Amino acid sequence: MQAQPLRAIHIISLGCCALCAQSIFIRELMPLFTGTEFVVGALFAGWLFWVGSGALVGGRLAALRRGVGSDRFIVLAGTLAVLLPATVIAIRLGRGFIARPPGALPPLGEALTFSLLVTAPFGFAYGAVYNVASALWGGGTGGLRGGISRVYLWEAAGSFFGALLFSLVLIVYVSQFQAALIAALIVVLSAVSSPATEAPRYRRVAAVLIVALALGALSPAIDRMSIESVYRGYRIEKFYASRYGEVVVAAQKEVQSVFAGGGRLFSYPEPERTEEMIHIPLLMCRDPRSVLLIGSSLGGGLEEARKHVSVTRIDCVELDGSLFGLGIGGTGGGSAEPAVAEEGRVRSARNGGGARFIATDGRFYLSRGGHRYDCIILNSPPPVNLQWNRFYTREFFESAHRSLNPGGVFAFTHPSSENYLTAEQVKVLRIIELTLESVFT
Repeated sequence: MQAQPLRAIHIISLGCCALCAQSIFIRELMPLFTGTEFVVGALFAGWLFWVGSGALVGGRLAALRRGVGSDRFIVLAGTLAVLLPATVIAIRLGRGFIARPPGALPPLGEALTFSLLVTAPFGFAYGAVYNVASALWGGGTGGLRGGISRVYLWEAAGSFFGALLFSLVLIVYVSQFQAALIAALIVVLSAVSSPATEAPRYRRVAAVLIVALALGALSPAIDRMSIESVYRGYRIEKFYASRYGEVVVAAQKEVQSVFAGGGRLFSYPEPERTEEMIHIPLLMCRDPRSVLLIGSSLGGGLEEARKHVSVTRIDCVELDGSLFGLGIGGTGGGSAEPAVAEEGRVRSARNGGGARFIATDGRFYLSRGGHRYDCIILNSPPPVNLQWNRFYTREFFESAHRSLNPGGVFAFTHPSSENYLTAEQVKVLRIIELTLESVFT
């Protein structure tokens, strides 16, 4: 077939698809890790390796004959579109096998090996289609120099468009599997608009749209089945897409567990954890009236704080405000707007105290000042990455100190051991102790 020059829209769709794919894959794979920056770097390194390997093959395909037909580009683009949602399903199936029970972290080597292998087909296909597209844009003579620079520029433009599409639309309104389907549809629609095939263009586009509508109708069922494969042994009561990760409410007997991005946030009821976390610091205060709960209001924390008759105001801060809408653990089923907007106040049956739901970063909220509390209770994961370790810095402790009333209490929990401390635990706990001593006398 005679070579046909590509249009900018073809390459833009590839860049958009690649950016969305990277974001979706990382969000799906991160529940297998603690979230350290090393892991993100390893995942991107694997991505570059497979794309480079595919590019070598694509270059060979381009040089195999004197001319490169547009049909080869269409076949590879179609393969890429199929592999994107298929990889999301494969990741979820794999998570269900290697991360048991749900929310647990498998060995690092096993998780990294799985992550690098499961994304290999898509990365390989993307590298191949990239070089075939470069040869086509260069005239199909088998040399890549004529088109590779222009393909690179238009792919960068597509990545920019994909970043906007994913950040402002897909991540907010659809699940990650549905986002993969939409990105795949963009690639297919641009590919079938090529003039290389014999069928009229309107028939090709109509056929693709019919298939897309069918997949769209089936996507909720496929989405749910793939989520259920991750949480085997649990009954999925609710799951939805959030900007911060897909939220799943899974039940096992009488206990409800809430997972965000694959990691377990809390279970309800979980009385021992919440009573220890809430009552010990509040009992150390003399007649506490105002309380700030950062990440500790869900799962029963708010209910326990209301049991103190002196408390008249409770502010509940969560990064993902959609969690307030779950209505689990006494949050009342309300929701919070971004930043510091309030929903209606929830009155306590015992003391008439109110609760304010605030959707923002706890560090940002305290750094703004403007509110002072008798007790601040933080429930944060250990400082295992750059996101969480910022809750254990001198700057954050100073913000908490400034936000306390005289005689106020700031409390948080950290994993330890009642019998034996490892050398690593000793170092981490000592660092935290010294940091606290530099702020709190």
